[in-house]
Amino acid sequence: MFTESEIIIGKMTELMHSYRVCCFSVHDSIIVSKRGQKIAVDTLESKFLGSTGVDCLLLGKFK
Repeated sequence: MFTESEIIIGKMTELMHSYRVCCFSVHDSIIVSKRGQKIAVDTLESKFLGSTGVDCLLLGKFK
């Protein structure tokens, strides 16, 4: 659980500071604007792979 929390917190910080994408966490999810969806998915996948050494499958509601 600690690893997952570190990944989420790190990605939220990066999204807000580097990409100016507003985001909120809810349990094990990140809520972003439609404009920020692609960058959020891309950065989260890369951070997860870098932290764990395995690919992740992101599930979400993309409208």
